[in-house]
Amino acid sequence: MTATKGVLMHRAQGIVRGFAGPYWIAALAVTVAVVLTAVFLTEKGSTARATEASEYAAYPALESDAPTGLPLVSSHNPSPGTATSGPTWPMEAPNVIQPGWPVASSIRAVATGTQSESTWIAKSMGGGICVLLWVHQPSGSVPGIGYSCSTSSTELGSGATTEVSQLPGSPGRVFVAGVVPSSVGSMKVTLADGSTRTVAVTDNSWALETEGEPQGYQAISVGG
Repeated sequence: MTATKGVLMHRAQGIVRGFAGPYWIAALAVTVAVVLTAVFLTEKGSTARATEASEYAAYPALESDAPTGLPLVSSHNPSPGTATSGPTWPMEAPNVIQPGWPVASSIRAVATGTQSESTWIAKSMGGGICVLLWVHQPSGSVPGIGYSCSTSSTELGSGATTEVSQLPGSPGRVFVAGVVPSSVGSMKVTLADGSTRTVAVTDNSWALETEGEPQGYQAISVGG
């Protein structure tokens, strides 16, 4: 699976031209053409939205209207040494658009049931799915968010997983969060020592805190 991981149009004014006398036929033709174009664009836009909704149907958590708890900011470059009380996320993507970057407007909070982490789900710019993770302690002077995104709609069935480690005050601890489609009921995680742990999926998401980096993850279908 291709994934991107990390820790952290202007509409022109319409022009209206009037026609008089013998030009009414031309005006009518232009009007009809504009109407037909508008209908075509509307239908095309509706089809695109319907297609996107269908592709993300397995991720109902994206439809939540609850507060995200993740403020979107215009600038994501705080001054060095500036501490903040919680994480933020940039409204706009980096200058170089990445397929594996979260669509800010689609970010939604998910309930993993863990007290030490906050997790979010989002669409990726490439049509895939993203998970964002913030551990409830500052990483250095500014809270950092770990994230991972699949880069294509063909990878929606695989979900996304991210890991955050090497945090001050938590030596050796690894914090993991993932998002999966609604067909997945739990995740079987192979831990660093070779043992396994099964984590329930809630709200399209799951999370885990463990010692050492996990060796692998296996999705278990609902009822499996």
